[in-house]
Amino acid sequence: MKITQNQFKLFQAGVHEWIDFFGLKEWQILFLFERMENNRAEIRFDCVSGIAVFVLNTRWETEEEWVTDTIIRKVAFHEVCELLLGRLVHITNQRHGTTEDGVEEETHRIIRTLENTIWKQWDEEEER
Repeated sequence: MKITQNQFKLFQAGVHEWIDFFGLKEWQILFLFERMENNRAEIRFDCVSGIAVFVLNTRWETEEEWVTDTIIRKVAFHEVCELLLGRLVHITNQRHGTTEDGVEEETHRIIRTLENTIWKQWDEEEER
């Protein structure tokens, strides 16, 4: 499914909203809208420079007929949560030599918890 420029703008707005919510003001935020394999979106960041690039895939592999605004906003939330935990993941991998897969798995477990608490409450309030 092709993602539109309007959905990209919605993604950007969602990222900025959650950046503000979590107070992640130490990052320079940039955006890309490009074709990727196997991801709806991703975050690329460098802890030293403080640059974070949020990337939205221009095409999604999905069985749904359309991608809703709610899904786009949830993807933005997810990527901001990745940034929120990103420095911790980076430090853990460097200091403890843990496998990236193990840390990434735990990071996504925490993000799913945030999606099922903070995101769910926010989304329900938006619907009212």
